[in-house]
Amino acid sequence: MTKSKRRFLPIVCLLIVSALFGTIGAYTGAKAETAPTVLTDLQKDANFDATAYPVIESDYSLQVIQIAESTDGELLVYVYVPSVKLEATSINISTAINDSLKYVNYPLTLADSAETLHKYRVGNFAVKPDALRYYDISAIYRKFNEAIDEKPTDDNTITEVSYLVGELWTAATVNGAITYTHMTTETVVVTDKHVGFIRYPNGFSLSIRECDSHYVAFTTDKDVNRLMDADVFFVSRGKHYQQSWGSTTTYDDPVSQTVTLSDVETGNYKGNGWFAHEYSWKRIEKVSDFVADKDNNLSDETKRVLANKHWVLRFYESSFEIVTGGGNVSETSTEVTDVTILRLKFETDGVVYNLGAVDNKQSADDKPDNKPPKTFAEKFWEWLERAWNWLIKAWDWIKANWKWIVGVLIGVVVLAFVIKFIRWVLD
Repeated sequence: MTKSKRRFLPIVCLLIVSALFGTIGAYTGAKAETAPTVLTDLQKDANFDATAYPVIESDYSLQVIQIAESTDGELLVYVYVPSVKLEATSINISTAINDSLKYVNYPLTLADSAETLHKYRVGNFAVKPDALRYYDISAIYRKFNEAIDEKPTDDNTITEVSYLVGELWTAATVNGAITYTHMTTETVVVTDKHVGFIRYPNGFSLSIRECDSHYVAFTTDKDVNRLMDADVFFVSRGKHYQQSWGSTTTYDDPVSQTVTLSDVETGNYKGNGWFAHEYSWKRIEKVSDFVADKDNNLSDETKRVLANKHWVLRFYESSFEIVTGGGNVSETSTEVTDVTILRLKFETDGVVYNLGAVDNKQSADDKPDNKPPKTFAEKFWEWLERAWNWLIKAWDWIKANWKWIVGVLIGVVVLAFVIKFIRWVLD
């Protein structure tokens, strides 16, 4: 039995008792109202003590203290914000457990606050009609704040900072009353990461059409012998640049995406230009293999940034195109931002873990992390240049040594006649 299954055995017994007696949990009662204040909701629990949540101005964390389902079918999350000034922006929740864990990053909207206590609505979420409902919360986010947060040392930017929650909440409806219970869960924390992309050429063609392979390299607080699969969240939007007499840049609407990657899957790209090379890569690989792959042709700066990372997730491909004509330049690409790892399934010392990840939302700059391979045209002109330089050097050498060359040629001719004469005499 894997550890991910064993760690949830206690909840089975807990839920059985809860279903029979309806008395286990933070509190038991009807569904919460969406409109009332945060204190009104929290004081439904007889054990709630507002003085346990003081103002601590130097503490910039977010701490989930309770959840509730509203009469409108919304999910409400109650958060302790010690510094008062900050607000939560999103949260990772899985409504399935064990091997079926599937975290979704949901936006949060502030519904009410009372100093350090905040009440949030979970956006794009509808409470299930099941009698027993799971809410496995791995992490909660707030906006990056330059005044208090440390910037990445590479070319990346952080958009949202994550905080560990690591709690499994359950809501059980028995005889019209809802009982909430919760237990702590294990998570994996991403301690360092870099987001970037590699640009693969299309081959020789009249226009530039290339492939951008987006990746995230990272390390965690746990030893990982084998990374089996992962869920990655990111936001993408098309970018269109036009240059004629002036220049304009427009963007498509952003699209939030979550992809699942496996260590047995591969990605590939082959351009349709002349002499196009076919590129292929593993979706999940070690950083050492990623750096050693000559097709990636990473820049020295990228190699330096990746030196302390352990794993790479190749999570998305997009196209890059430049079209010129009539004095106009049109460039189309895809901007990828807010990259965060939601879940990691891995093996360590023979034990398989399937855990929610705690990871910031991070974005790369708009420059590829590799030195793009030379196109056919570039290689052809380099060959012509080398051939021309060789001819020039050869001509200079001939001019400097023409007397010796003439002498050698005359000597060869004379020798040939002498050999021919000797053969005639002998015959």
